[in-house]
Amino acid sequence: MKIQSLVMLLCIGTAGWPQNDSLLLLKHAQQLEALHQWKEQSTHTIDSLKRQSDKLQKAFSLLNQSVDIKLTSIAVEQGEVHALLDEEWNKVNGSLDSVEVAISETESNLHSQASRLNAELSAQGKSTTWGIVGAVLLLVVASLALWKFIQSSSKRTQKSVADDIEKSNQRMAEQMIELDQKLAEALTGASVQGKASDDHSLALKVADEVTRIESNLAQMDSGVRGHKQLSKSVDNVKNNLLAAGYELVEMLGKPYHEGMIAQVDFLQDESLDAGLKIITRVKRPEVRFNGGAIQTAIITVTHNAD
Repeated sequence: MKIQSLVMLLCIGTAGWPQNDSLLLLKHAQQLEALHQWKEQSTHTIDSLKRQSDKLQKAFSLLNQSVDIKLTSIAVEQGEVHALLDEEWNKVNGSLDSVEVAISETESNLHSQASRLNAELSAQGKSTTWGIVGAVLLLVVASLALWKFIQSSSKRTQKSVADDIEKSNQRMAEQMIELDQKLAEALTGASVQGKASDDHSLALKVADEVTRIESNLAQMDSGVRGHKQLSKSVDNVKNNLLAAGYELVEMLGKPYHEGMIAQVDFLQDESLDAGLKIITRVKRPEVRFNGGAIQTAIITVTHNAD
């Protein structure tokens, strides 16, 4: 409004000026008005971008806190499971020690009784030979029966230990899947929209967590409860990343070729065919944004150099 008033005053005050000068002043006034409007729009755009940046920073901070809490919870759960396994193993060792002590005592008793019988045989002569032979046979039969019982007990103990270990591993796997499922659901809702000049740290953090979950799933039995659901959740997170322009290069279980751009640790395995190289672990994925690599992979390659 101030600029328009100024223009009117200039027009009135310069009514006697040549027509060209009046048109020039009017043109300058219009340019000033356009610059003023552009400045207001730019200020509004900058404020909007700042507010969006603050929101993204808060979301990223909350996601980091959530991830740290869940990883800490996983570590605690794993510690409890390992402690349970150690306790079960100590019990088994105690049972095996008791069995060994019983075997040792039985052998000692058999040797003692055999020595006594030999002494009696020498003292009594041939008249008692058959009776002593019968006693020896009885001791042999008893020894065989005791040995069979000990073997059977040992097998039952070993089977019980194997069952306990398997159950503990299954419980641990189910707990890990449950925690990873909650994390995957949180990652699915994370906003990772970006532009070529933006900070990609949030998307890379999500990509690293997705790769860790995929590695855990690859090492688990697909029949473990929650395995299929977690696999679908991981696919959803990867689809969200892809929609935002981020691609996680599939490497786990793929053949390794010389020339791949990655940090590689090699692991020897003679059970593989000679010359075969397989990517068996992805510690950090290769991530591309709009076709260009923004993170290099860290992988483990199992091979047979023979």
